[in-house]
Amino acid sequence: VFMKEINSRPDHYSDDGLIVRLACLDPSGDLPYSRNYKIPAEKLLTAPTKKESAKSVPEWREPTWSRLATRSKLIEFLRQGTPGEPGVFVYSGHVQQRGVADGPETSLLLADGPMSAAELSRLPIPSHVLLSACSSSGAAGAGAGEWLGLGGSLLRGGARQVIATSWPILDSAFTARFELGILKRMCADG
Repeated sequence: VFMKEINSRPDHYSDDGLIVRLACLDPSGDLPYSRNYKIPAEKLLTAPTKKESAKSVPEWREPTWSRLATRSKLIEFLRQGTPGEPGVFVYSGHVQQRGVADGPETSLLLADGPMSAAELSRLPIPSHVLLSACSSSGAAGAGAGEWLGLGGSLLRGGARQVIATSWPILDSAFTARFELGILKRMCADG
């Protein structure tokens, strides 16, 4: 039933390649390399680093503070699109797994708390998604691939392609360059 619903959606193609519609980078403020590479995104959500939030006057002012990676901002920005519209949603942060491994309680961690796979499945998701978070694919544990985890919920929301990880990944300069390479390839290949 799930695959039938996904396959019944019309394909949206873009001859000009894809653009990053939304980038949610380091929403918890503890992954400095994930925010270190520049992504030309229509909308950017992030959080102050631990060092920045400890200062009385932050070095980075508006408009970044107004784009804090919160649940309400993520929902607001995703709702501005349509399911499967050409574009890329990038998330580089942490995943929280509760209950059944890779089940509907698996969540993206944002500045103000988790957003579950079940919640994401009800939002319009762009055609392509890059999840750079440890074990975010839903391809591990009991019932691997059978549960509506993050990958399945993003497909249900309109994504046609989800690139995610099956293992823990490091927050390093190499990882940031590798992710940027994947992202450039996604945008060029459309």
